[in-house]
Amino acid sequence: NAENQSQMDKEALRIAAEAHLRQCRCRNKAGEPWPLWATTAGDLQEYGTGISLYFRFTISLGTAMMFAALLTLPLLILNSTGTGLTDVDVGAGEPGFFAVSSIGNFLSSSDGSISLSKFDISPADISFYIGVLDAVSIGLVLALAVWFERVVLPAAVRSEARTTVTPDAYTIFVSNLPRRLADDRHLQYEELLRQHFERQLSAEITPQMQMQGWTVISKEEQFLNETPRRRCFMLRAATDHRGRKLGSVSDVEGSSALVRWPDAGGNLGPPVEVALDGKKGLLQADLLKRLEEVGCEPGEEGQQAVFKVSLIRDFKGKLHSMRKVVERAKKIGEQSETTPKEEKELADAEEELNHLNLEEKDVLGAFVTFTYIKFKDFVSQEYRFSRLLALGPLSQGPDQRFEGHALKLHSAPLPSDIFWENFDCPSSMRRLKTSFMGLTFLVVLLIMVLGLSLAKWGREQAQAQSPDCSIYANVTTAVFAATLPTECYCAWVGAANILQDQPAGVMDTCQSYLQTVAFVQSMVIGAAIFSSIINVGSGHLISLLAHFMQPPNWTALETKITEMTFLVQLLTLGVVVTLVNADFGFGLGAEKGILGLVGAGDYPDIDRAWTAAVGVEILTLFLFSISTEAENIGIYGCYGDFRGISDVKFQGFF
Repeated sequence: NAENQSQMDKEALRIAAEAHLRQCRCRNKAGEPWPLWATTAGDLQEYGTGISLYFRFTISLGTAMMFAALLTLPLLILNSTGTGLTDVDVGAGEPGFFAVSSIGNFLSSSDGSISLSKFDISPADISFYIGVLDAVSIGLVLALAVWFERVVLPAAVRSEARTTVTPDAYTIFVSNLPRRLADDRHLQYEELLRQHFERQLSAEITPQMQMQGWTVISKEEQFLNETPRRRCFMLRAATDHRGRKLGSVSDVEGSSALVRWPDAGGNLGPPVEVALDGKKGLLQADLLKRLEEVGCEPGEEGQQAVFKVSLIRDFKGKLHSMRKVVERAKKIGEQSETTPKEEKELADAEEELNHLNLEEKDVLGAFVTFTYIKFKDFVSQEYRFSRLLALGPLSQGPDQRFEGHALKLHSAPLPSDIFWENFDCPSSMRRLKTSFMGLTFLVVLLIMVLGLSLAKWGREQAQAQSPDCSIYANVTTAVFAATLPTECYCAWVGAANILQDQPAGVMDTCQSYLQTVAFVQSMVIGAAIFSSIINVGSGHLISLLAHFMQPPNWTALETKITEMTFLVQLLTLGVVVTLVNADFGFGLGAEKGILGLVGAGDYPDIDRAWTAAVGVEILTLFLFSISTEAENIGIYGCYGDFRGISDVKFQGFF
């Protein structure tokens, strides 16, 4: 019986394991792989809104790119039928496919026309239409990006908000708070911050505010709703849209304010003392109006707008180690028997936690949770300019500041999205890590420049070994071509014919020429492979650097990775190649350009030769980059086992 029970348990476990595997693998509800062409972005909604949006954008972008390719196809055809490039422009060897199809082959080097079979077309006749096609293609991709950002993403967020309510919908994250408050007020930090946001949603005026010149309403008239009388030739409105008197604060004395109330003609009378407590207080008129417009005004019995304030304390970078101590103590406490050493560890952990004194620690930020989503939305709207570097502090009045500090408000992430240990990073350490990240980027950029400079040097060496064959460009007969210098004769025959030994014996004659051509092409391809290796390697490096910066949540981590990846791709796919091959026309010291690496090339302008050499190299880089991404999709896609490095293992690594 025991053996049968064991077999039944194993069978149940096997069935459960297979069910778990089917659930985790990328399969549809029938347990079959998703069809490659029939699957829509909406079908993938079950994996989350982000996955669905990603595939929707990929499909839309692919469609736009295909349409743009069709629009620019006439330009590709015209370039291919042109006669502008010679093997001299390219360097050594005949122009390759990429060079012939580039814009450098568009113009003829002789009379400025392009040859289309029996027709000679002036570039001036077609350049306008080609420019229009290019502009339409670029505008299509730009319009897709704007439409996706401004229409599709907000619609997806609204749809998600209607079906799923999470804690982040009620919460904001507040930064730039004062680290400490004076005297015993620091022990009341949480309550003071709660009162600050409660006031933002009640419009009530307190004695601590600098309110001189403010327009106010008496709390006794807060719920008054009468149509005001309209008078002509009134320099100042006596009442607001609900018939409430609009007074002006002239001075503050202790817990009272001196207010000048208007008469029937709108003229302000003498100051009247109003106590700023109880039912006879004052309300900020413009703030109350904004609250009423969005339905956030307080009721007659008042309202509790802030549900909870959670402060983030400064543990001086020790929060991660403290978490390990707590986990270790928890594990020891679950054991049935403990050793004296483990009991000492448990006692030390308990003593360390008892002496934390959380209320005494400095404050790094706070999560403020409101009782209604509309309250959170209103406060976010009031502080919408707070994240601007220069204008943020200037956009906040004294009533919006907390203890004189201009606040920064951010959308709160999901609780499961937060890296709590990463909040505990001193500002000095963050500055040090930022400097280290910048230094790492400079090293990667320098390696890229050195590699491409080596490729440029190889191409220049090959060009130096080849004679100038431009004077023989009009040779048309094989008999006369045979009298040319060997390198020029081989260029005239062409690499394809040489490899086929046509005419007979040319293979032996042009061995050195083929070696030179192979060397040049290997340098171009080697530069492309080197850049691709940099791109692939930088992906893992960027992931490490992004975690090293200790972002506060997954969203910030992914944003940092995206920004750094874009920067590396932008530099490696074109910018560095262009700078290495550019001719700045000056030199620092004895070297040409900057240290002989940047600006020491042969191309002062983007001409035919630049397009044939540098432009083709950039295009090759793009193709290698695309092939690398395609390989990643094939390896890590839904149809294979995911063997990538999970970001989770890096969490808290630094």
